[in-house]
Amino acid sequence: MPEPTAYTHDQIAVALNRASADISEAASLPDEGTIDALNLLVNAAIHYLEHPGDGLAEVVEADYDATTLDKVLGWISS
Repeated sequence: MPEPTAYTHDQIAVALNRASADISEAASLPDEGTIDALNLLVNAAIHYLEHPGDGLAEVVEADYDATTLDKVLGWISS
């Protein structure tokens, strides 16, 4: 097992966004639906590191311009 390593907020964000993009590209995902779910996952993970008591509504409020959790979930469901 590797030694524990501390990573910066930016390193974690870059790694999560790269993983999301690589998965999207490898699977040829459409622009809506699964990619929206991956983006919400990345945004939530990064947000929860600094705000562990928040929920998805707070993630959307902080990271998405003038939209609601229901709207983002609608994108995912489409």
